[in-house]
Amino acid sequence: MLADWEASGRKGTQPRNAPEPAVIDKPPRYGPVNSIKWSGTGEDADSWWISGILGEFPDWLALIVGPSFQHLLRLGKAHEITPGFKQEDGRNMAEAWRLIAGETTKGSDEFTDAISTITDTRGNSEWQRAMRAFGQSVWGSTEWGRALDENRNRADTGRSWRTNHDLPPSGRRPVVDVLKKTADTIQETLDHLAQVSDTTRATTERCGKEAARATAKDFTGGLDLRDVTKLAVGAIVGEVMLSFRSHMDQATVDAAVDHYHSEFDAAADKLIKLVPELEEAILSAPTYRSEIARAQGFGARSLNEFKQEHSWQRGGESLIPWKARSPETQ
Repeated sequence: MLADWEASGRKGTQPRNAPEPAVIDKPPRYGPVNSIKWSGTGEDADSWWISGILGEFPDWLALIVGPSFQHLLRLGKAHEITPGFKQEDGRNMAEAWRLIAGETTKGSDEFTDAISTITDTRGNSEWQRAMRAFGQSVWGSTEWGRALDENRNRADTGRSWRTNHDLPPSGRRPVVDVLKKTADTIQETLDHLAQVSDTTRATTERCGKEAARATAKDFTGGLDLRDVTKLAVGAIVGEVMLSFRSHMDQATVDAAVDHYHSEFDAAADKLIKLVPELEEAILSAPTYRSEIARAQGFGARSLNEFKQEHSWQRGGESLIPWKARSPETQ
């Protein structure tokens, strides 16, 4: 608009730049990452299977051994995933990433619709080709971009970061595609890990309850309550621990925990593989200020339909076509 005003002899009111919208130009401060490691203490240390296992004991026996169960359940590898990953938190995060994936493509689609009239692929004029290039540049394409694989190495079949003047902006939007791929992968990974946690805890809880039932039978089948009252509390706890350990299917529990760890390791590797393309997207995504400058340049060039013999149209510059100027005067 400013170029048009200059070219028309400054007739009418000089166009004014609209104020820049509020944008996120600095990374926000994120909170700490939730731990999925065993804490040993705290509100979650005895919240899930300990209460379930104690329910298999008679009340009087549960009252005696309850305080010691946190140590009692440190059997083999079972304690390595307790409390571990919180499934509901994981599923809530997965849902958040699912929404991010949808909003990413929605924003891109809305932008494409807004400029569809000036990026019509049915036309092939210099002006339309330039507008398609401008629309693609918003999403990270450049005239010098290359096709890269997920590790940012050159690859003929990799993701293309080069501007294609024959495609609408929706056909070449590498930053949007990377963001959607990232969001989809994280969402799928979190949902999968929540299911792995469900399965692992179901296995360890089942084994714990079966051992508790057998232990309770040992202490209630042939043992007279009057004899129990003569035993010291420490002796009872010790006997219960020995009985519980003997009945626990340790091999099954250890196998379940090994599978849990292997799935989390695989998930970590899967997410780490997303980093190179994200780094490329960060470098390729234009800043808001750079797009303002690019829009102004495209606007000025559009006055002559982006032909190579366009004239200088900004205030204070020569109106002589650029190709007629000598190198010394440029």
